[in-house]
Amino acid sequence: MKDKVLVTDIQKFAVNDGPGIRTLVFLKGCPMRCEWCHNPETRAPFPEIYWKNRLCVQCGACLEVCPNQAINPPIPVEKARLEESAYHKIIREKCDRCMACVAACRYEALSIAGNPMSVDEILDEVEKDRLFYENSGGGMTLSGGEPTFHEDFSIRLLKSAGSRGLHTCLDTNGFCEWDTLIRVAETADIVLFDLKHMDPVFHKKRPAWIIKKF
Repeated sequence: MKDKVLVTDIQKFAVNDGPGIRTLVFLKGCPMRCEWCHNPETRAPFPEIYWKNRLCVQCGACLEVCPNQAINPPIPVEKARLEESAYHKIIREKCDRCMACVAACRYEALSIAGNPMSVDEILDEVEKDRLFYENSGGGMTLSGGEPTFHEDFSIRLLKSAGSRGLHTCLDTNGFCEWDTLIRVAETADIVLFDLKHMDPVFHKKRPAWIIKKF
């Protein structure tokens, strides 16, 4: 049983993911790789480094600390920020995600997608907006990624939220064993089912990206 899972974001004041004003919790890890994914940073079940070219001043601090030579040398800022630029800061095939570059960046141009959080850590953050939930009929929506990918943790999180008097919503694509879906869904007050496509032939042309749970 995992004490913590990776969370990419806890988004406040959401109004389109269940009734009332809600807080969205995005877990990291999904067994699908949809071409139209709105949250690609939530797919892989491990921390990732994201580079924001609009914040990068090309100072070279990340290059100096990288132990694997996985950083491309600085180029002029204007050139790197061009929409058609092919320049990217990180050489992914060399990167082992040690995160030294993130720690060295003073401009927040490098950030980590996926921070480990426990059930209590998540709910302590969610509860900060309890007043909004009580006045609007809102609560917490568990999303991702895919919550059923973290079956045991999602069940504990939803149950704990309910014990704190929070309304809960499960946002799922249903890509899991039926028993898993039922077990997780039964712990939520409501379920939003994210149906990917109505046409089964077209949907099969967008194959699922099956990844091992670990």
